[in-house]
Amino acid sequence: MTLDKAAFPFLLARDEEAEGRKEARDERKMTTKLERLSYIVNKGAEYWTKVLEWNSSRNILVEKEKSIITMLARKRGFVPSDAQAVVVIEAEERLREDGFR
Repeated sequence: MTLDKAAFPFLLARDEEAEGRKEARDERKMTTKLERLSYIVNKGAEYWTKVLEWNSSRNILVEKEKSIITMLARKRGFVPSDAQAVVVIEAEERLREDGFR
């Protein structure tokens, strides 16, 4: 089977469109990652210390969450990985649902 030469511009445009969508999706992912990290780092060590103190009498956080938040509270300049950032944000949401302010 051979393609008509007239189909080539259509195929190229379709490939370029797909590539453009992929680039836009990748850019949104990167923006989301940076927003998560910025949110967490901008809260500051004092905030994360308060989170740990509030949790100490309630024991809502699991060990993994406590470990990452402890690093945020105590290790100056610590920047979590994206996976760790997701864990922290989800943990913070749960604490807020349980009354943390």
